[in-house]
Amino acid sequence: MTSRSSRPDAGFSLPELMISMGIMLVILAGTFQAMTTAMKAEQTASAITTVNNNLRSSMDLLTRDLLQVGQGMPVGRVIGIPNGGGATGILRPGPVATGACAGVPARFPVAANLTAVTVGPNLGPPINGVCTDVITTLAFDGAFDGVFVSSVAANGQSLTVYPYGPDKIVGNGDDVNISDAPDVAGDNVRVGDLLAVVKGSASALVAVTAVAGNTITFNPGDALGINQFDTTRVMAGTTNRVKFLAPSDPDAPTVTGGIVRILAGQSTVSRVRMVTYWVDTTTTPASPRLMRQIGSAAPNAVAFELEAFALSYDIANGVNNRAIVRMVDADLTTAGACAPLVCSPNQIRKVNATLAIRSDKKMSTGGYYHNTLFTQVALRNLAFVDRYE
Repeated sequence: MTSRSSRPDAGFSLPELMISMGIMLVILAGTFQAMTTAMKAEQTASAITTVNNNLRSSMDLLTRDLLQVGQGMPVGRVIGIPNGGGATGILRPGPVATGACAGVPARFPVAANLTAVTVGPNLGPPINGVCTDVITTLAFDGAFDGVFVSSVAANGQSLTVYPYGPDKIVGNGDDVNISDAPDVAGDNVRVGDLLAVVKGSASALVAVTAVAGNTITFNPGDALGINQFDTTRVMAGTTNRVKFLAPSDPDAPTVTGGIVRILAGQSTVSRVRMVTYWVDTTTTPASPRLMRQIGSAAPNAVAFELEAFALSYDIANGVNNRAIVRMVDADLTTAGACAPLVCSPNQIRKVNATLAIRSDKKMSTGGYYHNTLFTQVALRNLAFVDRYE
């Protein structure tokens, strides 16, 4: 009888198992460390990209608006606003007072004109203890610019425009229809729009309250308090005052060879883009926002997690031509940056803007990612005209 030889059971011994588990744990630890590092790197890259895109897009928008400042406006780059007997200041968009920061005055000053740039140093709410700035700019909208007026109502509260474009050629595709649907030429006038009525050296800012056909109405009670009138026509800067100074526009134009013949002195009307930039810390106190507001419309946030918004100006006054002027109250006197002269918003030729933003979340290092962008914008519609206004 033959006996079978015995053999040991197959498998790992306990020491072997312990060693293999130890090696596997070391590999897993290295893998998890690599994954954690990669996730932190992705988070950092995402935060940096978000901040930089936010910063770049908001600064690009600000720059675009500044490049258009003064476009198409009358000589001096100003528009007449209600002033004189019985006039009240029109409302200025912007933030209210916050702590030591003054906020925008409730109204623009009662003056003969509104300038292409209205400054606002240190008026906005504080960020990290530093008051932010406010700026309001004006420009004519090229989609509705220099449109001929056929008549102005006796009380100055409505006008009718000719259906002809600025080139005065009939039927060439740019004829004016301010209430068509859909808006084929992008020239429709809507309730809430701001318009400038211009005749010769006189101009008046108005706010649209109704549109019917080619007739535009601007009754009192608009959101900014612009539409002010008086029957005696003593109040300057209004359409009925403009009509009083130049009582009648030429008769309806004749058309010869497809070209509209309009006599000199015709009144025109243009849409005005009033753009205000200011900082909001009320809606989301921990995350200040840069707001952009068109006229009296609701403001839109164009930058988030704001850390600074500061503006300064380069001045051309024909004497000392100062740079980096903050336009604080002292600068508007003979003791300020333009001494012995007075700095004036009419003399602004460049805007220097500083915008700083941080990430919305802390990085893996425990801090935020911060970035700041500086730019200087030459106001091309002001830089080489009215230099010594």
